[in-house]
Amino acid sequence: MHRFSLKVLLVLPCLVTLVILPAIGGRPPIREAPRVLKGSEHGVGRKIPDLAFEDLQGQLSRLSLLSEKRPVVILITGTGCPLCKRYAPSLAKLEQDYSERGVRFLFVNPNKAEKMARITKAVETHRFKGPYVRDTEQSIIRSLQAKTTTEAFVLDSARTLVYRGAVDDQYGFGYALNAPRRTYLRDALDAVLAGEAPTVAATSAPGCELWVDEEEPTASEAPPAN
Repeated sequence: MHRFSLKVLLVLPCLVTLVILPAIGGRPPIREAPRVLKGSEHGVGRKIPDLAFEDLQGQLSRLSLLSEKRPVVILITGTGCPLCKRYAPSLAKLEQDYSERGVRFLFVNPNKAEKMARITKAVETHRFKGPYVRDTEQSIIRSLQAKTTTEAFVLDSARTLVYRGAVDDQYGFGYALNAPRRTYLRDALDAVLAGEAPTVAATSAPGCELWVDEEEPTASEAPPAN
């Protein structure tokens, strides 16, 4: 696997305090919520390589073994970004609800500076069941062309990217709602499980921005060593 220089920067918007805003006319004001994007301009429809990865327990695997012809959700997350912390319980609930329907989950932490103790505590606290990967060489986020630390990617049973973007619109820069108004990831999963294309194929995902050097090759597609 190629090594390359990559920095994951937590940009200023991540430092904005999240507060519960009062409703005005029944609709809370939004400072920056997810924006619907054109999927074809953000990689939706392309097949994701059979990426190899190693989880926190040292177990080697790859996407094809994880999915076994079932939908997969790849969740970019972390323990430092405030929005990641906000969304952690939501991710755990999604995993609980959709694992029962055959969906597999992969958690990817792209910040090589985060301490293992914090990561382990987060996994235990939120009871994540799917593999949790420290993407220290950032090969996964590079292959996905991930933009932020809260982004979700839905792959169908053929590893085709059918949705990328926000989990929902409950949290964003400068606001937090008591409940989401748009459940983008749930809607995408319901569509895939029904054999349909998601109505919304892509959105922006407010979170800590990922800055990736573009000088080296993308991700390793080689199977893990035995």
